[in-house]
Amino acid sequence: MTAVPAERAASFVRTGGEPRFEATIPRELAHKRAVEEMFLTDIVVDPGGERVVAGAQLPRSHALHNEVDNGLHDLLLMLEIARQAGTIYGHVRLAIPGETAFVMSELRVEVVDLGALRQGEGPAELVFEVPFGEERRDRRGRVRRYMLIGAGSIDGRPAMELSGEALLIPEALYERMRTVEVGAGAGADGAPAPDPVEPASVGRRSPRNVVVGDAVRVGGELRCALIADAAHPTFFDHPLDHVPGMLMLEAARQAALLHVGGLGWPPEQSVLDACVARFSRYAALSPPASCRVGACEPFAAAPDAGPPAEHLRVAFSQAGAELGHADLRLRRIGAG
Repeated sequence: MTAVPAERAASFVRTGGEPRFEATIPRELAHKRAVEEMFLTDIVVDPGGERVVAGAQLPRSHALHNEVDNGLHDLLLMLEIARQAGTIYGHVRLAIPGETAFVMSELRVEVVDLGALRQGEGPAELVFEVPFGEERRDRRGRVRRYMLIGAGSIDGRPAMELSGEALLIPEALYERMRTVEVGAGAGADGAPAPDPVEPASVGRRSPRNVVVGDAVRVGGELRCALIADAAHPTFFDHPLDHVPGMLMLEAARQAALLHVGGLGWPPEQSVLDACVARFSRYAALSPPASCRVGACEPFAAAPDAGPPAEHLRVAFSQAGAELGHADLRLRRIGAG
């Protein structure tokens, strides 16, 4: 982990005004190494300190996030931007030391207007407004977890509502935890790598962006293996000894796309527009974690009828241990 001095983080946060979109803020503030993986352009805190607003410009030519050509901005890209904003919020507003590990434990996001995600002719401006935050501290007053609830708009049009909780683990404790949890899944490096599914079956063009393989159907359930390419420039922007949360979410989406593909839904017409995820353990890089996909009860109510929807649960496990799950809502657009 890269230490971020609190005073440096605070120097890039403004008090009052509207978010600006001229340039991205320094990448290390959101624990990123590559400039092209940093999307935030501004963080603004209102004078009373009760509201935080983050601004970002949505890229139009990103090798991962813009590869799916369905005319809509990618919900997982917006979640990554929210993750970056939440990290900086923790450093600046809660004075969390730079060497602390931010671990996503749960999140909930729902698109409230699918039309707001439609791409236009020019770059789009995403604004996240977080009017509410709640933290839990230990006996020494140090923040150990915090939850943020907010909303996002694109070019001024309300687009999504989201909430999430991050666990904060000091560096020494983090090292001990990952030795136990990540190490428990190791020891199968000699096992054959999963056979990736065809890129088109999960709405991708580049084989490098396929993160599931060995897909089989057992009754009404689809099962597949997670592929964690430690050389992937986005998911592994910096070296990690575990599978990052955003890769887990992408694997959940791709597994869900495989499932609805069996129902006759073309991947290019299947759009993720809601997700509720909870993770309880790290996923090690080996042996490959596995996914199980099946139907689940609706967990999010759309503001209107909208396009046809499928609600699916993607459950993750590894070496006999449950890792967590993601409930997804996919909508079929452009049908007929």
